[in-house]
Amino acid sequence: QAKLKPNEALVEMSRIQYYDKKWTDSVLYVALVVRKEYTQPQIVVFANGNKMETGDIAFYRKSILRLQNQDNASYKNFYEPLSQHLKGIVKLYFSGDGVYHQLNLATLYNPTTKKYLNEEIDIQLISTARDFLLLNPQEQKKQLKEYQMHLFGYPDFAGQKLKNQQGSKERSLSQEAWVSRISKQQRFFDALSGSVTYLPGTKNEVETIQKIAQENNIFCKIYLENDANEENLKKLVSPTILHIATHGFFIEEQEQNRNREEKKFDNPLLRSGILLAEAELTLNEKNTSNKENGIVLAQEALNLNLQGTELVVLSACETGLGEVKAGEGVFGLQRSFQEAGAKSILMSLWKVDDYATQELMTLFYENLLQKKQPKRLAFQNAQNALKEKYIYPYYWGAFVMVGE
Repeated sequence: QAKLKPNEALVEMSRIQYYDKKWTDSVLYVALVVRKEYTQPQIVVFANGNKMETGDIAFYRKSILRLQNQDNASYKNFYEPLSQHLKGIVKLYFSGDGVYHQLNLATLYNPTTKKYLNEEIDIQLISTARDFLLLNPQEQKKQLKEYQMHLFGYPDFAGQKLKNQQGSKERSLSQEAWVSRISKQQRFFDALSGSVTYLPGTKNEVETIQKIAQENNIFCKIYLENDANEENLKKLVSPTILHIATHGFFIEEQEQNRNREEKKFDNPLLRSGILLAEAELTLNEKNTSNKENGIVLAQEALNLNLQGTELVVLSACETGLGEVKAGEGVFGLQRSFQEAGAKSILMSLWKVDDYATQELMTLFYENLLQKKQPKRLAFQNAQNALKEKYIYPYYWGAFVMVGE
């Protein structure tokens, strides 16, 4: 409360399982609202948690991803009870939980004012309320000439350009059970042909960003095709900006038919990740050319050296998803990159349109590097510019920024 300004508020949302002499199947969402003038946090209860996690979120995602029509219901379902406590608030720090990690608050449409929520209030996403205390208002302290940008894109998933096709005898990770779980459930993998869909748009994406950086005399190194590999990623030390354009995945936990061997999947850090060069070989249980397997799990991302990194951009499908731990934010890629040291994460919540993503990223980096806007403002302005061209949230609302 002491850190908040008079026109600011903080909301921490908690998913709570209802207890009535015993644990029940009922779910509540409880928001704690903190304002400068409050003597204590105000409590807002969303009593229909089960409906929010089934019908309401299904309607939201169907409206955005399939129908691409005006969603007049989700504002009421996910936000309206909070609005009476946020009158006069200009800036909202929001820590979500549960179903709130599957939607972008900015895309909620207020049928009364006929505006999207990000047109009514400035929303800054944070992982937990305690992270708010760590936020540093002095953004981008480094001069642009000191920036170190490293961009990964267009990975050679099949290892087609490898000179050494013998593979590494040290590697045995491809035989682990989680490999088959990835391949069977993910849209990027064609089980019939055993191939991972290539992403030619990501090559243009990182090359365009590199051009913007070079025009502004900023160091920028790109890793394409076989260079976009796991080894090169793990060698990085405190890049200012790390941009990864590839496939992302999250595997839902399966309660049924779980045996002792599958208990390891209780850890969501082993069920989310990104694909880099040679990942297709691993998914087909073949050896790669080195000891790394091309699949960077969230567990491995924890060990990246990102201390001092201003921003990690995960330009991939559904990189924002992950299992929710009460009060701990998304326990997946997002949290892993933050724990590794990154101050901010820009990531997606649903399968993104390739061309719209390229446009968004181009606008964002022009704002950041050329116009020298703070990263959150650069992202907001890029999103608003895209909104003018594409009216539906499917195109401009897939990405969210969490952190500073």
